[in-house]
Amino acid sequence: MTYFNRFDICEAHYLALAQCQGGDVEYRRLTRLAEFFTPRRALAVENLSSNARGIFEVACSRIEARAGGHSLRVH
Repeated sequence: MTYFNRFDICEAHYLALAQCQGGDVEYRRLTRLAEFFTPRRALAVENLSSNARGIFEVACSRIEARAGGHSLRVH
């Protein structure tokens, strides 16, 4: 069960957009997010809180669904 935490949301979506490549839409969203969010250097899925990890998984699932299940997770 995830809960609202702005910091977790930004971290999770930043990683999802960077790692679950679905196309131009995700790149534009990543660029927009980077305008107001600067990730820490050690930002990685392994370092996310349990809440952020849940948000990350949902975000990646949505990106993959939009891409027709053909997106590629970059690790």
